[in-house]
Amino acid sequence: MSSSEPLTNPYLWAAGSAAAKIEVGEAVADRYQVIAPHIWQDTLPELPREIPEELKDNIVPYLRLYPQRLHIPEVYGVCQLPESRPDSTVILLENVPIQTSGELYPTIESGWSKASAVR
Repeated sequence: MSSSEPLTNPYLWAAGSAAAKIEVGEAVADRYQVIAPHIWQDTLPELPREIPEELKDNIVPYLRLYPQRLHIPEVYGVCQLPESRPDSTVILLENVPIQTSGELYPTIESGWSKASAVR
């Protein structure tokens, strides 16, 4: 990316049960906006992402799959929720099938019947 290109505010998949409990429209950690359940938008992409010094067991499998990053989500960073919430670390994933409007793309199953035989 060149310095003349504007940064986009990426949509991210917030993994985990704690992320599902956060209300739509809520701001998280003064950085992320909750667009839909599990879909967050980074409002400050120019700032460094939070990455823990010691990786938790649920992050490591994504790192092992890095060579397949064109086909699967990749770790963007983590968000530490207040300690009062159970499982207070939310893994944020990028390269998720989210449209530019912030909505998930339809599943293959739902789009299959509408697809034509021609590419």
